[in-house]
Formats: sequence, C-alpha cells, structure tokens
Amino acid sequence: MVIKPILNIADVIALVFITCGLAIYLNGVFGEPLTQPQYAEVIHITEEPTRLGPWWPAGRIKLALRGSESSERYMFVDDVRLQTLLPGGAVTLFVHQGAFGVPWVELKAMRPDYSTTVTRLVERGMKDPLVIKWAIQKELGGKRFKQAMKLAQGYFEQEPEDFYFAMSLAGGAVRDGNPALAVQIMEPFVSRYHSYKLYCSFAHLQTF
Repeated sequence: MVIKPILNIADVIALVFITCGLAIYLNGVFGEPLTQPQYAEVIHITEEPTRLGPWWPAGRIKLALRGSESSERYMFVDDVRLQTLLPGGAVTLFVHQGAFGVPWVELKAMRPDYSTTVTRLVERGMKDPLVIKWAIQKELGGKRFKQAMKLAQGYFEQEPEDFYFAMSLAGGAVRDGNPALAVQIMEPFVSRYHSYKLYCSFAHLQTF
C-alpha cells in the first residue's frame, strides 16, 4: 500500500520526462534553419559551481544578438564552449526556428569570431599592442590603408622598436600607391637601428 503511490509518482515523472524530450526532439527535427549565421556579443558569463558530468551545463552566457532586431538571450553551454568564450567577445551561431515556434541554437556550430572581437575591442579603446597589431593587420588585409595608419600611431607609441612590423606597414603604403609615405614610415627606424635587412628594405622603397 505504501509502495504503490510512490511507483505511480515515478511513472508520472518518467512520462513527463519522455514527453518533454520527444517534444524537444520533434521541435528541432522539423524546424527550419536560417540560411545565414547570426552574430552575437557575449555580455556576461556565469560558471556553474557544480558539474555532474560532461553532459551537464557548465555555465550560462548572456548574448546580445545582432541583426534587424537586437535582443538579449540567455544560453546554457557545455565546458568546451565555455572555455572559448570571453565577455565582450563576438560569436557566430546558427539559430533554428523550431517546428513548435521555439527557436534553438546549434551549439556545435557556435564559434568565436576573433576578427570581429578585435575590431570591437579597438573601437572601445583597448590599448593592448597585440590587439591593435591584429586590427592593423586586418585593415591591411582588407586594403584599408588609411584606417591602418590611424591605428599604427598608437601601436608604435607602445612598441617603438618593432621595425619588422613597420616594414609591413610601409609595404601597405606602397600597395596603396604612396611610396613616399612608405619611406617616411621607415626613416625613424633607419636612423635609430642598425640592421642589414632594414637598410635593404629602406633602399628598395626609395626605388619606387
């Protein structure tokens, strides 16, 4: 008489668990995925103090989705994703529209967007020379030399001895059709440092 009600409660709990699991599965299987990835910014990360296994959520992140309508969402992630995310960083993700109208995110396709992260950190006034250098290289790769030069001034104030990177910047000036500026970039380094490679690079710039 005592065991029977307990078994009934356990049956109800098991039935609810199976029903919810089946509903989540059907919501994902018959949903329509978006054809393009969405971009989001990590606003806050909360790590769970208790871990019950690799399948248990390791933490919760707060995301600000970017698009036609910006919105903030919370998401539970596993330990693998949690270790790759930082507050202020940008991520790309695929949001699926579930069959029952409940959207869900494909965690395996969620990736940190380091290029966008660096750009935003620099826009917010990040002074770390490695971050600025990365941003300059991105601008040079995109053939945006004027933007690269704006960032370069702050970089060389912190790294005045990096003449190897100055040579890369001078090469960008040549590709931009301004060899005179390339010579101007290299002149301070040639006057301060003794390097055969530096002298050869400077001499080559003067031939344009």
